[in-house]
Amino acid sequence: MDTQNRFHTPRSFTWVRAEALLALLALVYLLFAFARDVQWSRFLVALALIDLVGYLPGALAYRRAQAASRGTSDAPPRIAPVFHHLYNVTHSFLFCAGVLGLWFAVLGDVEWAMLALPVHLLGDRGLFGNTYKPSSLPFEPAPLPPAARLAALSSAAAVGCPAPSCAASATAATPASGSPPAIARGR
Repeated sequence: MDTQNRFHTPRSFTWVRAEALLALLALVYLLFAFARDVQWSRFLVALALIDLVGYLPGALAYRRAQAASRGTSDAPPRIAPVFHHLYNVTHSFLFCAGVLGLWFAVLGDVEWAMLALPVHLLGDRGLFGNTYKPSSLPFEPAPLPPAARLAALSSAAAVGCPAPSCAASATAATPASGSPPAIARGR
């Protein structure tokens, strides 16, 4: 993954997940080491709130769209991009830093329960492999045919780099199999 190829290969994605798992384990260790000092009710509310606000609305919309399209298409259902954006905002370390800043401003101090936010994000990334949800892809993980996968990569890359070069490089680098070479080789 670099500035011109904004996708992970299986190996690089494994490294990203391993880093998140290591950080998650460090935070879980701290929680157990200071378990008596953790306000567990606040911890659990903060842990769940991220998904109640950011994931659950999109998951429900996706399942409703899936039920409505059952039998009409094999393609994963599409939902409004606002659900992807809501997920991405609430599952961002930047947003969580803002929430933690407000939490600190209200309490006037830090507390161990604040670890719920990074624990949630690191758990999603390390345990489940969930990162941001591009609106060009289905809300829930679903395998896409190679041509659709390439189109999603191309449209997502076009947001981050000059349009002609992204489209041209993605098309030129694609073998007959429809997968970019690094993905086809599993690097």
